[in-house]
Amino acid sequence: MLSTTPSSPSTPLRDTITNAYRMDETTCLNQLLPLAAFSDPELVHISATAKQLVMETREYKKKQSKMDALLHQFDLSTEEGIALMCLAEALLRIPDKETMDKFISDKLSTADWKSHLDSHHSLFINAATWALLLTGKVYAPTLSTEKNLTASLTRTVSRLGVAMIRPTVLQMMKALGKQFVMGENIAAALQRAQPLEAMGYTFSYDMLGEAARTAADAEHYYAAYTQAIEAIGQAAATDNPIKNPSISIKLSALHPRYDYAKQERVLRELTPRLLTLAQQAKKYHLSMTIDAEEADRLDLSLDIFEKVFADPSLAEWDGLGFVVQSYQKRAAFVIDWLADLSTRHHKRIMLRLVKGAYWDAEIKMSQIQGLNGYPVFTRKNATDVSFLACARKLLAKPDCFYPQFGTHNAYSVAAILEMTQPHHLEFEFQCLHGIGRPLYDQIVDKNRCRIYAPVGTHRDLLGYLVRRLLENGANTSFINRLADDTIPIEKIIADPVARIAALPSKPHPNIPLPKDIYGAWQNSMGIDLSNRSQFLTLKKQMEAVDQEKWTTPSQATEAQIEEALATATDAAQSWGRMTVEERAIILERAADLFQEAMPKLMTILTREGGKTILDSLSEVRETIDYCRYYAYQARQDLTPVTLPGPTGETNQLSLHPRGVIACISPWNFPLAIFTGQILAALVTGNAVIAKPAEQTPLIAFEAVRILHQAGIPPAVLH
Repeated sequence: MLSTTPSSPSTPLRDTITNAYRMDETTCLNQLLPLAAFSDPELVHISATAKQLVMETREYKKKQSKMDALLHQFDLSTEEGIALMCLAEALLRIPDKETMDKFISDKLSTADWKSHLDSHHSLFINAATWALLLTGKVYAPTLSTEKNLTASLTRTVSRLGVAMIRPTVLQMMKALGKQFVMGENIAAALQRAQPLEAMGYTFSYDMLGEAARTAADAEHYYAAYTQAIEAIGQAAATDNPIKNPSISIKLSALHPRYDYAKQERVLRELTPRLLTLAQQAKKYHLSMTIDAEEADRLDLSLDIFEKVFADPSLAEWDGLGFVVQSYQKRAAFVIDWLADLSTRHHKRIMLRLVKGAYWDAEIKMSQIQGLNGYPVFTRKNATDVSFLACARKLLAKPDCFYPQFGTHNAYSVAAILEMTQPHHLEFEFQCLHGIGRPLYDQIVDKNRCRIYAPVGTHRDLLGYLVRRLLENGANTSFINRLADDTIPIEKIIADPVARIAALPSKPHPNIPLPKDIYGAWQNSMGIDLSNRSQFLTLKKQMEAVDQEKWTTPSQATEAQIEEALATATDAAQSWGRMTVEERAIILERAADLFQEAMPKLMTILTREGGKTILDSLSEVRETIDYCRYYAYQARQDLTPVTLPGPTGETNQLSLHPRGVIACISPWNFPLAIFTGQILAALVTGNAVIAKPAEQTPLIAFEAVRILHQAGIPPAVLH
């Protein structure tokens, strides 16, 4: 059963974090709006500062890098931008030339590259566009309708063949990767950083790579972090962690089972590793920051951070840092908990406040899992409000935090400057390597700024690149709008607090709650196993069911089968005469009963069927979805339809049941497939005789009991 328990004891501050996990968005924003608000004189000053930053940044655009210009020209609001992103994240990982050629053909041949010609003054952009245009036409010559120069160049490139095209596209994609990667190894990154350090920047190095899948992966990443800390430490010029370069650590890279389901093991095995890295960083007077990841890993990361932070070997070292994502509804409450942790151990935390990079995945996973809300805000302006509120909390506790503000938004920068200047508070800004540095070039001489610098080979770039392009390449991102001269400055530096406060409905109207994503029928509700409160409730419920007496149902005799068949045959006629609506209502009632019985059904599935908790949860939800989807489909397809015809004549198309249906279940999905086929037969007006798998009769018995309780006559379902 559920043997894992939350790794740290419940406290009021941790309970507050848990309660805010998927808090109602309006409630959460109403708490944050007062914290994020400014007085009218402050707003005037912020607006003026932000406007000046935007104007100077747009002027700087004339000197922007060629790749910056290319990314802006082909943003993710266009088919061409999506094609470039697909190429960038996949092409460098394809091992053979034949597959490369097919992939290039697929991504380049259908996009409308011609529309981008001459829309930008940069020679590089137009040259790149011509290359992509011609490449597409070589791979899709039937699409070519151009004459004169285009046709001539197309024929020329066609004669040269793919041998020329493939290296060209590869070079473009490598250049795109270099835009976001500081160096292929830490030595190259440190060398490349020197000119920017001379300008006043410092760096936080991140070893590229996603979550470890195996123990070997974790060993590889641990060795990479160890070597990086050694190299960075050797290059450090002071004994002040604030002034020295730093390193960012991704906890999922250090353990192959970094997941709430394995939290006891992760705490036992990962904490000593992280502590060793922290001790190494302390030795060289570096700071080390725990990177933020997906929302379901936050609680576990807090537990690990607390244990390492409290270790006596790190006393009097203020270099351990944590990242808080302001798009999470829990962000402000996490800061409260971290402030308490800092106070208890009498040392500061380096806290990097960012907007967040997993928004698309958080929305999708919440919908797939049928959870009771989203862990993140659904509007970009709401995230900006949360960022400002969290910034004010950080700056209010200088004894607890060294604030690090990661943003590329000119309004956010201006607001932070407004909060800090009267009090001369210690803080720094942070930006991503290759994204939006023109903004910080304007202020780095007066304000500390640290560049987040990924290090690794192009093959390791995939996950990071996709997040960066989704985050900053979308047409709603500040960076993209900043570079677009057609958008008025006043529009992109508008006060997010005023925008959110003026909305009659705070959540985004086009992002329904997970339960409502299907529109015509309700999504089955899941259980958030990463939520401490929901986890403990489920654990208690399943343990109670597990204490019940269990038995094995007897085998039906031949005489009982004959009797069931005769009874079902008689009952089928009256069941078939019921209206489709009446049968659909019974299925929807069954869905509600299955939902209520979820803990019990999960317990039986794990004990009798040997399923994991997650698999059993998914199977119960699938059963509920069958009930509601088949009810919806029956209303759509089975209702009689009156057809047109001559006067005085009625023509009607109607579907009729077949009689008695035998439903035989497999053992591997003993609830969902067992129930799904029964529901399909029942809602179409048939009687059913069901045979469960020999290995899993108990779950079948419980499913039939629930269907009878919902209103299906026992004579109809045996």
